[in-house]
Amino acid sequence: MTAARLILVLVAAALLISPSVARPAAGTASREPQVAVRGVLLAGNAAGAETQGSPDLATLRRIKASISNWEEAATANNVTGKSLPLPQRWDDDQPCAGTWTGVHCDKQGRVSELILVCVEPSKLLQPALPVPQQPCFTGLLTNDYAALPALSKLDTYTSNLYGTLPAQWADAGVFSGLTFLRLSFNNASGAVPPEWGRPGAFPALKSLLLNNNNLSGELPPEWGNNGSFPSLELLFLGDNKFKGPLPASWGAAGAFPRLELLSVISNNLSGSLPPEWAAPGAFPDLQDLVLMANRFNGSLPSEWGRQGAWQNLTGPRQSILRITAS
Repeated sequence: MTAARLILVLVAAALLISPSVARPAAGTASREPQVAVRGVLLAGNAAGAETQGSPDLATLRRIKASISNWEEAATANNVTGKSLPLPQRWDDDQPCAGTWTGVHCDKQGRVSELILVCVEPSKLLQPALPVPQQPCFTGLLTNDYAALPALSKLDTYTSNLYGTLPAQWADAGVFSGLTFLRLSFNNASGAVPPEWGRPGAFPALKSLLLNNNNLSGELPPEWGNNGSFPSLELLFLGDNKFKGPLPASWGAAGAFPRLELLSVISNNLSGSLPPEWAAPGAFPDLQDLVLMANRFNGSLPSEWGRQGAWQNLTGPRQSILRITAS
């Protein structure tokens, strides 16, 4: 492994923990690659919340009921929900009181963040430290998560949620304020819904992390519709079972207008690289493109070397463009 590829692997691994890539300042031609690793806050509610009850209580109880091993996983992961005289686990009717681990509320008592994680990200950044083997939240990915209208962050990192990604999560009015969606290291399966690329779906979403699941099928061309994912900056699809070509439509004008990082590392993607991805106006903000560990073949399209193409691509990660026939 060359030094450049080793740097790429290490940087990509760090980003998978909890990415935050700074946008370049206006008028800046390029930036140094930046990686910020943030821990996950598991307790507390929004500052200044004025109510302890919530109209989302019934929805939270349905989500709890969908976790088949709730008591075991909640005990192992210090999930609480204090109800006198003994601590309970999401059992009282005050989810916004600051005692429901992983639940954060706004001033109106609506759930703004829902975090159900199993392993602290910091443990994965320090492999010398043993990562505890503990029960994770096992349950079906349901439509109930989409019944939280004020949700801005949904994080189930390293849990054990399974099933297909619900197409209904892209329905009109659903997740209108969601900015962060991380389902990494779960057991989601099947194809990613083409409906998620419907113009108007996920209007505020900045980070979409679906890596390290069992997702399969081809990447949907519909995700390249004009108006799809208007705010998306980070898209992680690596370490799944995707097959087929990279969709040419993802390089169309208006597709992914703010995308900064795209990773499809370690899948079964194949075929030639689409010339459309380097067309004028394609991926205008893209800084990092990770394609390694797939089955691409053929030569690099001449369009990829066009003057002005990939003008924001940065640092040693340009080594991913060295594609060999397979």
